[in-house]
Amino acid sequence: MNETVEELVRLNQQIGHAECAADEAFFEDLLCPQFVMQRPTGRLDDRAALIAGLSTGASRVTSDVQVTLHPDNRAVVTCLVTKWDGAAEHPPADAASFHNLRIFIRTDAAAPWQLLAWLNEPAAAD
Repeated sequence: MNETVEELVRLNQQIGHAECAADEAFFEDLLCPQFVMQRPTGRLDDRAALIAGLSTGASRVTSDVQVTLHPDNRAVVTCLVTKWDGAAEHPPADAASFHNLRIFIRTDAAAPWQLLAWLNEPAAAD
């Protein structure tokens, strides 16, 4: 795995931790000014709505992170996020899972990645 892919995998893991902690500063740095998110309900949120809606209380785990670079300064990341209420270390059997598709951009290799778009939909129950 190359360094850029590893960086994006780590960043996507951090997104879940920042959501759980309602870390506004993390998202202020991460989100592009023109950011858009499609929620599992289909509702579209912008940068301000995502940050305003952050809250603590839920736990998340991010798995199956796949990174595709296009070529050096654009990336598409897909992952599965499992979310549950409470402080249990591992998700219960009935935890909700969501497929996430995230589009990242940066101006050059020295610039930080910024999240431009985040599409989220429920994962089908097995």
